[in-house]
Amino acid sequence: MTSTTQTFETVPLRPHTPAPKRDALEACSLRLVSVLLILTGCAHMPMRGHSRPPLPVPPPLIERYHIPDATIREDQTERHTLPDYRLRCLTLHLDHADNKPLDPIAPNQPIDIELYETRRAGRRPAILVSPILGGSYPIERSFCRFFARQGFHAVLVHREKIDFGSDRGAVYVEEMLARAVITNRVVIQWMATQPAIDPERLGLFGISLGGIVGIMTAAVEPSLNAHVIALTGGSIADIFRTTSDPTLTIPRNRYLERTASTTEQLCASLQDTVNTDPLRLAAYVDPASILFITARFDRTIRPRYGLQLWRALGEPELVALPSGHYSAIIWLPYIRRATIRFFRRRFDWPSE
Repeated sequence: MTSTTQTFETVPLRPHTPAPKRDALEACSLRLVSVLLILTGCAHMPMRGHSRPPLPVPPPLIERYHIPDATIREDQTERHTLPDYRLRCLTLHLDHADNKPLDPIAPNQPIDIELYETRRAGRRPAILVSPILGGSYPIERSFCRFFARQGFHAVLVHREKIDFGSDRGAVYVEEMLARAVITNRVVIQWMATQPAIDPERLGLFGISLGGIVGIMTAAVEPSLNAHVIALTGGSIADIFRTTSDPTLTIPRNRYLERTASTTEQLCASLQDTVNTDPLRLAAYVDPASILFITARFDRTIRPRYGLQLWRALGEPELVALPSGHYSAIIWLPYIRRATIRFFRRRFDWPSE
């Protein structure tokens, strides 16, 4: 397995330029979205007709995010039966062949998941829900319940405990993100073996950090054929530099104090070290498989970095909300409707 600090054949990142010096295309895109928001409140743009095909994934990336050679064993910790679905709380264990030690970025701890099984008959599509950075999963669970009531299965992947006190900086961020991608791939492999799940109709839904990890999972996981990505952007260094969200600024500033570093030094290190970055991996994603949702007044992930990632993805179908990162919650009914319509279209699955 390649080293965590090795540079892979990812798409190079453009050097950061101040907002007044953005290229004309980015400025034009921002103005267009602003006008649409003023006129309609919520802007929806279909995928551009000239969108590019995805690049083939190079072997070093396949090796970087490969699924560990292990048997997946499940333990059920809880089970609840509700009118529309059954909820099973499971722990997935990786029983590695010959007790061979796992790579440092492999999921070395059991993976906790929640399986929301719709009670409708037959093999059905399933959606992996990739979690946000913090909290106790209220938004993710609301979407899982929604998918189950719509006749789809849903699997919520619990995040690993993030060590905000780590002094390893960019190396830790790279390993954490790479491990999240591999964890998603392990869960997807498990999903494809479940008798009630149609392995030809697997999708992914992610908001914020869940969307960042979702894009990178989409780049290297061929089993997925539909992705709804919301309130995200790239690059990782750009997000860390410009965010005003205390969830990120507090641990960032504490790290800078402990290491006597500057924001510029940290972001330069992130740009040099973090290869598991949505902007680097976007070229390997099929734009037709993406519904991209952004927020015009987002101060956690600035809108220009959302549009930067959208363009890198080949300008897929776009929904632009007249909200910030957290105030987007008032648009959840609209997001749910847009999401389920997109999944049904991609899966060729009728309304019920």
